[in-house]
Amino acid sequence: MSGLSNPRPHPRKLSRFRGSRDKVIPAFQTTPAALGGYPVTHSRHSLLSVVGFVFACAITAMAQPATTPSSRSPVPPQAKITEAEKLVKDLFKADYAKKKAADHIELAKRLLTAADETKDDPATRYVMYREARDYAAKGGDVFMALEAADRIAGAFAVNPAEAKLAALELADKFSVPGAIIESAFAAIDDAMRVNDYASAARLVKLATGAAGRAKIPGLATLLATRPKEIEITRKGFEGLVAERKVLATTPDDPIAASRVGRFLCLSKGDWETGLRLLTKGEDEKLKAVAEKELAKPSTTQGKLEVADVWYGLADGLDPMEKAEAKLRAYDWYQQIAREVTGLDKVRVDNRVAELTKLPEQKAERVRGNFWMVIFRSDDPAIWNTATKLGRDQFAIPVDKVPSGVKYLKMIETVINNFIIIEMSNMRLAEQTEQDGIGWNGKNEHTFNGHHLGVFNRAWPNTERGTVPILGAVPACRGWGFGHRSYLNDIQAYAWNGEPIAKVVIEISVKFTPLTPDETKKLLRKKK
Repeated sequence: MSGLSNPRPHPRKLSRFRGSRDKVIPAFQTTPAALGGYPVTHSRHSLLSVVGFVFACAITAMAQPATTPSSRSPVPPQAKITEAEKLVKDLFKADYAKKKAADHIELAKRLLTAADETKDDPATRYVMYREARDYAAKGGDVFMALEAADRIAGAFAVNPAEAKLAALELADKFSVPGAIIESAFAAIDDAMRVNDYASAARLVKLATGAAGRAKIPGLATLLATRPKEIEITRKGFEGLVAERKVLATTPDDPIAASRVGRFLCLSKGDWETGLRLLTKGEDEKLKAVAEKELAKPSTTQGKLEVADVWYGLADGLDPMEKAEAKLRAYDWYQQIAREVTGLDKVRVDNRVAELTKLPEQKAERVRGNFWMVIFRSDDPAIWNTATKLGRDQFAIPVDKVPSGVKYLKMIETVINNFIIIEMSNMRLAEQTEQDGIGWNGKNEHTFNGHHLGVFNRAWPNTERGTVPILGAVPACRGWGFGHRSYLNDIQAYAWNGEPIAKVVIEISVKFTPLTPDETKKLLRKKK
């Protein structure tokens, strides 16, 4: 198998009979930083690899329950803010006097903690969050700056996109370009989602400037298409002012529901909301297919009918809508590609081949050619949850991962070794296997250990103290989390089939093709 050659001896490999309660060595003490804002080399590889965590943090923010306007406080009056600024700068006078980047980050941490604990003084809380955002940015910590921006928007009635934009514009002066590019990509989508097209346009400009400095081939060209898309979507949104007003008072109005539903599905990709509106609409074709989708067809024939309708409707739409409709058809065709037979199989295979580039093109346009971190922790219990407790306690629900996943990467963060396997959205939370290489995303807790990671069917788990990633019989070793065989005492960790000490493992996904170097790490069965 390529990618399975024995690596250099792991510096923290364990005896199979030892415990794994060793002190955890934080990844940032032993490896190049994996996050934007921490020291990295300015190679193209580094710029692309350091930023997936920042993007994932933005996705996690979207995955959290939305803060309702009524639960947020109004922004305090300027007089109160000015008074609070004096108080905060006096209380943290010694911290403000320090000038190093690390000192700015430490101040930001202290301000965030103090702000979280301040419940009865809105003005002081607002100022501490804002100062935390600004000093994290000045220290080059993009993640913390965005986290502070999220907390401002969560506690006060401010525009979330503008809060992130302010953080990124300041961080752009102090951070590596790669972190700015990736976080801007995510923030553009965030702004579009809340119909803040002005902020989206400014974020594109910000990302374009950072891309120029990073000198990543093709990125500037990729970003050049976004302003037009933003402008088309803005005009579509503003052209539905009357219809949105009608729906506010008459939610079942068929004309308004049809027009707004079509815009949400085919221009914004908000299928969940748009499909519900289309079922109330006057367009009979869109209404019928929306009803079929929301009925969640379980049979191959039912799914095929939905796919065929979207494929057929696409040709009568404008270019942006056409692409979205065909993407929807592709998603449904993909689900049944291995189930259909006869002439249906011929048609489905032809259409999958025709449409296969669309998800890749959209993913690159919207998210860039980056890895998106979906888990980073030494605690597998948080897999597939909404957890954001710092860079080494991070996870997002797999159903919040954008569609179009092609690959999954696991990184052991002590020596920064990694492996890559093919992946899809539907496989992320399942146990699946291709050509002897398996993925266990179920994360079942048995024998005192969670089981999560990649396993090799050729590596059976037969010895006392070995660590199976696939706990079920026949158990198999690999990379990730498991239990200690025949001891069944603690959560255990493994890499390349061998037990290792407790370690932070990062799991990320990619929506676009692998680079030549990444392809070398793709686990495949030997031919």
